[in-house]
Amino acid sequence: MRMPENRKFPRLMVNCEVCLKSLDGGGIRSAIAKNISGNGLMLIVAEEHPSIGEVMELVVSPGALSIPELSAVIEVIRVENGRRWEFGDSEPAGPCYAVGARIRSMK
Repeated sequence: MRMPENRKFPRLMVNCEVCLKSLDGGGIRSAIAKNISGNGLMLIVAEEHPSIGEVMELVVSPGALSIPELSAVIEVIRVENGRRWEFGDSEPAGPCYAVGARIRSMK
């Protein structure tokens, strides 16, 4: 029996590639968005994970000309081992992190 989700903003399961750009001058890294809700999202990153409290710009580029790019400013609130989450069709060879982030603003 599945328990009902008692969240203010239910999670929408997604599986799309996103770009993360650190606002402190760091580089750009890619991630996979696994779920999104009204005020946050969960990402999987395969390289060095961001720090708790780090603020980044998240960009989703759907690739279709009729769908605009989505951009938001997010803040990392949780980082944990991401091995229990699927990572697309193939598991990455190196470290894998699940990153919980709060959406601060949409651009």
